[in-house]
Amino acid sequence: MPRKPVTKRKAVQITSNTKATLYAHAVALYQAEKEKPSLGLRGICSLVAEETSQMPDVAIILNHVTLRNLVNGGNSIQEFNQAKSWLTPAEEAEVVKALIVYGNWGIPLSYKRIEEQVNKICHARLGKKFPATGVGSHYASRLVEQNSDCLCMY
Repeated sequence: MPRKPVTKRKAVQITSNTKATLYAHAVALYQAEKEKPSLGLRGICSLVAEETSQMPDVAIILNHVTLRNLVNGGNSIQEFNQAKSWLTPAEEAEVVKALIVYGNWGIPLSYKRIEEQVNKICHARLGKKFPATGVGSHYASRLVEQNSDCLCMY
C-alpha cells in the first residue's frame, strides 16, 4: 500500500531514514560475514538491495564505499548533520513536546514564536557563539516538517 502524499522534503527525510536503517543492517551483515569472507562489501550491498527489491515503494541502492566507511567507524550523514544542528536531540524533543502541549491548550504557536523560543534555548546554551541573527527564517517550518508525524494534528 503506498504511503500518503508528502512534501518533497518529507519524502527525502523518509528515504534517508530508510537508507540509514539499511546501512545499519548491511554493517551488521558485514560484521557477521567477517569470520567467513565469502561476500565482500559489494556483495553485501547487492544482498541488501535484493532484500529491498521485494519491498514495495523501496528502490534504494547502497554504495560499497559508504558501507566501508561505516564499517570502519565513520559517521553516517544523519550523525554528521545532527552534529551541525542548533538544537540537541533532547532540546528538539522538548520543543516538540511544548508545541503539543500548547496545541492541546488551544494556543498553536506561529513560526515566529517557535523561532523565538528556539533562539532563547540556543542563546542560553551557546552564549556568545550563537549568532545575533538567530537560527534563520525557515528554521521553524523545517522543524515542524521534520516532526510532522508528531505535530500533524496541531
